[in-house]
Amino acid sequence: MCYELELPFPPTLNHYRLPVIRRTKAGKQYASFITSPDGVAYKAKIRTDAKNPPGYECDVHVSLVFFPKTKAKFDLDNFLKPLFDGLTEAGVWKDDSQVWSMYVEKGEVVKGGKVFIKISKITKGN
Repeated sequence: MCYELELPFPPTLNHYRLPVIRRTKAGKQYASFITSPDGVAYKAKIRTDAKNPPGYECDVHVSLVFFPKTKAKFDLDNFLKPLFDGLTEAGVWKDDSQVWSMYVEKGEVVKGGKVFIKISKITKGN
């Protein structure tokens, strides 16, 4: 059984997480990250669009095709974290550590951009 989903193009990792400088009780500074408003909105959109999420508890293979909104160059890996976090929160799988393998490619430019996702269970031999 495969689960297929088409979603809006995700925010880049640079716009998904925002650095925050925090202080310990001893006054030392350290950096942590919070999810940006764009990231929160994107995860909410995934929760809305992921109809009847399968809640995979097994290892899965993920095929992704990113259809950008412009011809600008981009790194595919900068879009995986926001997408996978959203799929986890939507209940598509328990945790993105279940992604055992993936195929990722760039598609043609489309108005507004989108990503097509196909997820399938992996059957491992003994």
